[in-house]
Amino acid sequence: MFSIRNFTLILFTAGISFLNPVMLIAQLQAKEELSVSFVGICTGNKVNVRAGADINYEVITQINKNDKIVVLGKSYKWYKIKIPQGTDCFVHKDYIQSKGNLKKIKGDHINIRSGPDIKHSVLGQLNNNDPVKIKTQEGDWYRIAAPKEFFAWVYSDFIKYYSTLAEFELEQEHIHQRQDLFEKLEYDYKKQDRKSVV
Repeated sequence: MFSIRNFTLILFTAGISFLNPVMLIAQLQAKEELSVSFVGICTGNKVNVRAGADINYEVITQINKNDKIVVLGKSYKWYKIKIPQGTDCFVHKDYIQSKGNLKKIKGDHINIRSGPDIKHSVLGQLNNNDPVKIKTQEGDWYRIAAPKEFFAWVYSDFIKYYSTLAEFELEQEHIHQRQDLFEKLEYDYKKQDRKSVV
């Protein structure tokens, strides 16, 4: 039968009795918390993205098949990801100040939540003069675009490897270049077409 005492005896016999078995177990568990960075692709529809690495945490958004996300790390069966584009969060109106046409945070360590109430999960914090993009007002709360530096969690079984960050950035650059070229060609065509009509 396993016990901490027996485990200590094994360590002593192996010549590593200086290790505290409780600390060793914690270190072994910590190996499940990995630092990885890559772009993943979602393999399912309506996959929940949560505020923490457990099904008991609040769902803050969902991703669908072929959506790409940036994976920052892993804790057991959960990926830590950059919060998906289009995710909204909330800040209380008392912590928003106007600077010209800009809206900025008033105060330090201001909680940004997943919903318009203090019962909702804290997704991160912002500090004085951090800019925010306000979408709507809901009671005493502003709905804002989630800052790019915020993160969330998704179950790893629904994510498979897509590319490295560098490869993905290069791919996005090529896409933008093609879009720019298409828009230029479309503009030149319309311009030439107007001349023909005249």
